[in-house]
Amino acid sequence: MALPPQNIHTESVEEVVIRQLCLEQLKPAMEQLTADERNLLYDIYYEGLSERFLAGKYGVSQPAIHKRKENILKQLRKWLGVKS
Repeated sequence: MALPPQNIHTESVEEVVIRQLCLEQLKPAMEQLTADERNLLYDIYYEGLSERFLAGKYGVSQPAIHKRKENILKQLRKWLGVKS
């Protein structure tokens, strides 16, 4: 008898609904960002690229990328009404 795969995450119905509601709120906020801002977040959070790698790609320092990311996230929090 085979053992079930490890680290399987199963979401409850409540978790699925909450995640969907969060995504519905996030989409309009993301649309308010510039294409460059959206691309930076995509590269960091979906592609898993490091700030250091992106700094080299864009010809700026890693702290500049970090500051830009933090400013974008601050903007999103404000639009979503999330206290930081």
